[in-house]
Amino acid sequence: MVFSLSGKAVQAEYEADTPHIMRHTFCTRFCENETNVRVIQEIMGHSDISVTMGVYSHVTTDKAKECMESMEKNMKVL
Repeated sequence: MVFSLSGKAVQAEYEADTPHIMRHTFCTRFCENETNVRVIQEIMGHSDISVTMGVYSHVTTDKAKECMESMEKNMKVL
C-alpha cells in the first residue's frame, strides 16, 4: 500500500516496489537507452563504474533479444 498526494491509501501496482528497486529499474532502463556508461555513472552518483555496471544495471530478456536481432541483421549485410 502507498499513499497518494491526497493522503488516501491506494493499492500499489507492485507490492515489492521500494526506492531501492526503483533505482535498479531506473538504471536498467537508462542503460538500455544510453550507451555512454560514464554518463550513467555520473547521473547515478557512483564513484566507481563497476558499481553502475555490476550492481545496478540488469539485462532484460527483451533487450538481449533486440541486440541479438540487430547483430543478426548486421551480419547478413556482410
